[in-house]
Amino acid sequence: MQEFQPDETAVRRDVFRRKVWSAHAFRVVEDTPEALVLGCGPGAELAVPTTWIEWLRTGDASARQRALPNLADGNWQLGRWTWRDTAHLQWVPPDTWFSVNAFYDVTDDQRLTHWYVNFQRPMCRTPIGFDTFDLDEALAMIRAGSGPFAADRNLLNWRSDPHRPAPALPAGVLTVG
Repeated sequence: MQEFQPDETAVRRDVFRRKVWSAHAFRVVEDTPEALVLGCGPGAELAVPTTWIEWLRTGDASARQRALPNLADGNWQLGRWTWRDTAHLQWVPPDTWFSVNAFYDVTDDQRLTHWYVNFQRPMCRTPIGFDTFDLDEALAMIRAGSGPFAADRNLLNWRSDPHRPAPALPAGVLTVG
C-alpha cells in the first residue's frame, strides 16, 4: 500500500471508464490506517471538465448540464482550474464508499462553514494519490439513459413555474408517529 507523508502532494482522481474525469491536488495532512486525510486552500490545482469551468466562469447552467451527457458518452475535455474561496479538508477511510469533507471560510479565520459526505467508490491508491469516482448506481443510470437521465423524462428542461405559489409545510409536519 502506498503510504504518504504529511505535506506531500497527493492527487484525488475521479476515473470513469479508465479515463480521468477530474484531478485535484491536495496536501497530505495524515495517512493512518483509519483514513487518508488531505487538505487544500485557494490556489490548489485541478483538472476538471471544461463544461464545469465554463459554468463557473459564465454562470450558464446549460454548460453544467452538458457534463452528464458528456460523461455518459465518454466524451469530455479537461481544463486547468484553481481551487478558490474555501479551504477544504477531505477524510478518506479505506475500503468505504464515502469520504467526509469539511469546508472552511478563508476570509473568516478559517471558520468551518459546512460538512459534506461524498458517496464514492472506495479509494484505489496510486503512486500519486488515489483514484475513485462519485457514484454508485447513478453511473449505471447515466450509462443506460434511465431514471432521471432518460431522454423521454425531459427532466433536464424542467423549470419551476414562477406563477405558482411556493410550497408550504403542512400542519402536523413536526409530529411523528
